[in-house]
Amino acid sequence: MKYLLMVLAILMFGCGTDTEVIEKMPPAPEQPKPNTKVFVVYEIGPTVPADPGDPDPPRIIKSNVYPNPEGFAFSPLPLNRDGIFFDFNEDLNRVVIDLSMDGESLGWVTNTIRSANKISISITLTAPENGPFLKHNKEYLIDLLVEDMTGDKLELEIPLRTSL
Repeated sequence: MKYLLMVLAILMFGCGTDTEVIEKMPPAPEQPKPNTKVFVVYEIGPTVPADPGDPDPPRIIKSNVYPNPEGFAFSPLPLNRDGIFFDFNEDLNRVVIDLSMDGESLGWVTNTIRSANKISISITLTAPENGPFLKHNKEYLIDLLVEDMTGDKLELEIPLRTSL
């Protein structure tokens, strides 16, 4: 009788076999895509910290243009209308920026806007009222030099190609 109860218990509760239970995790929620691309640039020249308390030069955190080795071209129409913008991760003390074609400056106007929280700054290059405007299927160069409040510098050359 003792063995019969043991057999019944094994049949009712299982015989101790390892059964792995795999639960499907719900898919991760899709992250919203930003309306601007993260800016990746090629740094030219050394960046030397001017103050050991702030060893990092300024960084671009957002922009509507970026260098693309795959040959992606930007439509000139929204750039002519809205300008070319760069958002930085910290306040800047000095900004020197120029848009040129074939070594000749286009004379675009530089506007800076300090954010409400005073953590970042935005620089926008806009076309003068009567141009010159960006044309289709052309190559341009943006020369950028920025310096933060402690003297750390970031210097970049950003190639820009417009679409057909």
